Amino acid sequence: MSEQQAAGMRPLAHEHLLLGATLGEGAGCEDAPISYAGEDAFDRAGCAVCDLTGLMIASITGADAERFVNTAFAQPPEQIGEARTSAVLLGDGALASIAIVARTGDAEYLAFDLSARQDLLGEWLFWLSTAEQEGVRAFPACVVEDASELLVPLLLAGDASARVLGDYLAEGANLPAAGHIDSLELDGRPCLVMSAPVGEGNAFLVLVPPVFAVPFWRSLMSFPEVSPLGRTALDDLLASGLSWWQLLGETGKAFVGEDELVRLGLARERGEYVGLRGLRQRG
Repeated sequence: MSEQQAAGMRPLAHEHLLLGATLGEGAGCEDAPISYAGEDAFDRAGCAVCDLTGLMIASITGADAERFVNTAFAQPPEQIGEARTSAVLLGDGALASIAIVARTGDAEYLAFDLSARQDLLGEWLFWLSTAEQEGVRAFPACVVEDASELLVPLLLAGDASARVLGDYLAEGANLPAAGHIDSLELDGRPCLVMSAPVGEGNAFLVLVPPVFAVPFWRSLMSFPEVSPLGRTALDDLLASGLSWWQLLGETGKAFVGEDELVRLGLARERGEYVGLRGLRQRG
């Protein structure tokens, strides 16, 4: 593929081509790096970096945002800066997807979906936020918007990822603890950094402004311990590190019992959320 052809692609597409990547369809992106020439297996001791362009990022805001998140997500975050992995069910109890939902403000949340179900999840969240009964909206002061074009998501995974990412922090700043998200400046650029629950060991989801994506990527690739990770290898990493990943393997109807969702940490033991009644009726 020529540079001219790559010019109209996503922010990092040309960078992947320079590294010998094979581009293809991957979780919402038509030019995702599927694999790289000479790519090795994931090295836990190093720092692998995967471009997650196309990742579903839903922004949930408004005075009704907290009530909406508590209704739509089976395991919602409570505190600002907290991020949780949560099941989201359809009205009949079927699994829409499993997402990471983070509370970034009093009335601000972000939801992320790394799976092939992300389109279904995005459509469901939007529909639920605008649903009406007898002409009255359930969440009139809640807005769900697609924020995937506003930020470039990069996943850093491996034992060296905290050390590598720490090099970009200002003196005195710290990376977020496990299960948390924070707004940080990386090389003076405002970014969102989340300690990502993708299995054992360190992993961080870094959301950078598109204008910063290329220089940040090139800077990361200058570290000897950093290596690019294609989407195929990422799927293998997620499958081995997340006990619930296999639940998302099928894009058709899938039902997971309430007890199993609680056991996996994907649903709360008490409280009502959409789909729970349908799930209990099936049980």
